[in-house]
Amino acid sequence: MLKNAVCVWKWCLLLLFVITSSCGGEPGLLLRLAAWPEGAENLRVVRWFGGEKRDEFIVPKSKGEHGFVVTVPEGNRGELRMQVTVT
Repeated sequence: MLKNAVCVWKWCLLLLFVITSSCGGEPGLLLRLAAWPEGAENLRVVRWFGGEKRDEFIVPKSKGEHGFVVTVPEGNRGELRMQVTVT
């Protein structure tokens, strides 16, 4: 399981440079999984920005999605941190 978590973490770090924005919405980071970790049913994502916990959400494997977007508060500067846990 640790190997899977490390794999997810590496992919998250690799893909952090992919910054996208949508019309009228907050800018975000698009994170894409090359493959779901073996045995994973969900990804639990917790987001912090500027030292404050902003939100957390679940990405279920059952939806068939291979990625998710983490928004960045528009007009703000600071450190974005994420914790991605395989469940």
